[in-house]
Amino acid sequence: MILNKGTNKIVFITDTHITTSAPFRVGDPLLDVISKLDYVIEFANSKDAVVVIGGDIFDKSTVPYEAYTAVCETLRKAKYTPWAIKGNHDQLFRCDDNDKKTTLYNAFKLGVLCELKEPTDFGEFVLTPDKSLINRDKPQILVYHGFLNVKDGKHTVFIDDLAGVTTPTLVLLGHDHVEYEPVTLGACTVYRIGSLFRNRRVETSDRNPKMLYVEVSDGKFITEILEVPAKPATEIFRETVGKSDKVEESDYVALLSELKRVNGEDVDLLSVVSKIAEARVCEYIESMLNESKIKNVH
Repeated sequence: MILNKGTNKIVFITDTHITTSAPFRVGDPLLDVISKLDYVIEFANSKDAVVVIGGDIFDKSTVPYEAYTAVCETLRKAKYTPWAIKGNHDQLFRCDDNDKKTTLYNAFKLGVLCELKEPTDFGEFVLTPDKSLINRDKPQILVYHGFLNVKDGKHTVFIDDLAGVTTPTLVLLGHDHVEYEPVTLGACTVYRIGSLFRNRRVETSDRNPKMLYVEVSDGKFITEILEVPAKPATEIFRETVGKSDKVEESDYVALLSELKRVNGEDVDLLSVVSKIAEARVCEYIESMLNESKIKNVH
């Protein structure tokens, strides 16, 4: 791989959430996401572009070696070393002081990824992680892991952060797994293309994962949102009970009530759950207990 700061093209993806297991999915989630990452890198190589990742490369601060190895092998296929920022899932307790304990830190240290820590000049444009934007003599691309105008600590970009900028600017956001239409705010255009990895079975999971192709020419941006081939949601998610994979508040309260009624009696967990949940839910919980060799709780 080549450390390239002279290209005028990038391919942006975000929230790959590399993992070896996902509770709401069937099949091999690691193989699924690696195949998508492979496609993105092959596309970027064909365009002579550098891949830029908007955070949450890994699903947890540390992942199994199997996942880390698969990522490294895939990223090393890139013609130019990919650039990335860290997301909340890449960190341990969302604390910068713990970064050396994370899988992503090792990827940066070994040169598998370049960490975007400060504004970096790519010749035709400046790539920056600093949401305190300034005016420049060339176009700039802000890559940030945060919601737009929705409070989540430091993982937020507010409209006011983008005010007063006259330099042509692209704002590429990770963190929000949902895809939205681009938003133009003065000289800034905000892109939220959604996560490359789909885990929870919700309405937005039916979408196809996307990547953003950007080319800078004569001080202007040429952009194109492209689909990344992936399995349809109907093939990757477990069948769920009800309309959501989230536990309804009423069910939660009912379960607590049942547990309080036990009063020290020798009652197993499944018998309590069976009073609240449907039979197939109980069967699923029992199968999970058996697969993990965990004894039923008394």
